[in-house]
Amino acid sequence: MSEELPTPPWPDPEDPLFRVTVETALDRAERFGVEHAIVHAAGHGWMEGHVLAEEGREPRPEPIFVATDEMPTPPFPSHRSDDFAAIFNDELRRYEQQGGEALSEILIAAAARGWAGGYQEGLSCIGCMPPGGEETLALRSLLRKGLIPIRPELDPVSEELFAAVLATYKEQLAARSR
Repeated sequence: MSEELPTPPWPDPEDPLFRVTVETALDRAERFGVEHAIVHAAGHGWMEGHVLAEEGREPRPEPIFVATDEMPTPPFPSHRSDDFAAIFNDELRRYEQQGGEALSEILIAAAARGWAGGYQEGLSCIGCMPPGGEETLALRSLLRKGLIPIRPELDPVSEELFAAVLATYKEQLAARSR
């Protein structure tokens, strides 16, 4: 990345897994509603942050918990997490106050806040394995490096809007480092 941004615990805006998390949440908003989309963005952001933190630790913890459920905790947030509930409630309140024009911004914020929460949790995790095991971890590494494309094609209007919102997120990250 060419600019210095305070990442981690905040996700790199160029990380393809961060972007696909938000794009999938936008799709889910249309199909299942805003609440579902916020949960998706924050939950999957949390999981990606958690996994990234564990991958970066030296020595990397050996997994003692192997996921068998679709969304195990960890690396996903606990259903009883006060931090996760705060992200959901804050972003839903913002959506209700600002309306549909702010949906991309709200989902980026939910994913970023989830990522930061998961990253913090991953720094002290005793070791877990996400669904899919070692193959999933290897695939994530290739996706994050951009060696495997994952970004679905968007129409030009959506792409333009997403780029503008992502630029705002980059500005917010840069302001935090000052």
